[in-house]
Amino acid sequence: QAAAVDADCHHIVIGPVLLAIRPCQVNRTLALDVPNDLRYRILGRNRDQHMHMIGHQMPLLYPALLVLRHKPGQIGLKLDQAGWADVDELMRLANNHGHRLTRSLLEQVVAQNDKQRFAFSGDNKRIRANQGHSIAVDLGLSPSQPPALLYHGTSVRVIQSIRTQGLLPGNRRYVHLSIDAATAAQVGQRRGTPVILVIQTEKMVMDGHRFFLSDNGVWLTERVPAQFIQFPRSVKA
Repeated sequence: QAAAVDADCHHIVIGPVLLAIRPCQVNRTLALDVPNDLRYRILGRNRDQHMHMIGHQMPLLYPALLVLRHKPGQIGLKLDQAGWADVDELMRLANNHGHRLTRSLLEQVVAQNDKQRFAFSGDNKRIRANQGHSIAVDLGLSPSQPPALLYHGTSVRVIQSIRTQGLLPGNRRYVHLSIDAATAAQVGQRRGTPVILVIQTEKMVMDGHRFFLSDNGVWLTERVPAQFIQFPRSVKA
């Protein structure tokens, strides 16, 4: 049975499950909003299995999607000042350069990637990276008050450099910081055995440093001087 909720959305009850039917902005058809736990059961897998599958797709998509962060000109893509790219243009140019990219794949990555690296605009006609740019874009982020401590995952081989120079953005615009040690460990594992650094953000704010919170929950700052970093005692490098 269906009951009107508003002009654009209806609810339908199937057994004990309440689902929503609404117009899809992407292709002007009707979309059925299915809870994630039910979606995974319909697909015959649990959440972990589903996210594992999406994770396997990401390496295939990265060459096409990295242009949203770095060197869009390599495929002839133009980003606006806020980092947005036209979805149809991105797909056309990516496919012209040998990268298979469809709207369905983009929708899966935006909706289901656990790190929420990318986002659609409200009308689903544009897409951008939430953070991690090496090119100059204005994400429209305002300075935010961070927690007293944040974390950064790295590897042993760069510890001595960090002790001397602090944390620098490298080819990115900002240093990326994590809300907890577990997330920082995941980041550090990309470079080998992870080393977790504790960042004294409260003291940094008192010293005049600014912090920004990206749409996908990553804390950003321009640099972290070494005096605000707590190094693990067990790391001697």
